[in-house]
Amino acid sequence: MTIGQRIKKIRNFRGMTQKQLGMLLGFGDNGDVRIAQYESDARTPKSSVRLRIAEILGVSPNALSASISTNRRDFMQSIFWMEDLKGGGDIYDCIKEWEIMKSKYESGKLSEKEYFEWKLTYDSPSSELSE
Repeated sequence: MTIGQRIKKIRNFRGMTQKQLGMLLGFGDNGDVRIAQYESDARTPKSSVRLRIAEILGVSPNALSASISTNRRDFMQSIFWMEDLKGGGDIYDCIKEWEIMKSKYESGKLSEKEYFEWKLTYDSPSSELSE
């Protein structure tokens, strides 16, 4: 999923228009044009703008990171390099935390909105791992 696609999905989830986001970013009355360009991938927001968008939308800056694995091969390479740099513990902890939250969502303990919110605001391991 591209940065533009993620911006659009999160903006819609937050119930915000392109114009509102553009105005909050200080782009003026035609800010919706710039947001539309971002969302259609005609333009890519600079790092500083991505940080501001994340702040306005109330998400972790990592939710709008430029680097994201978009297929299985890329994902596996990310895991391989993370293991090489940090060992396997972080990988297992991440998978365990995701499994806990996914299970809560699937069992109805978390709503779809709560589960998506967790993913958007994820910044570090939660206390869920201790359960």
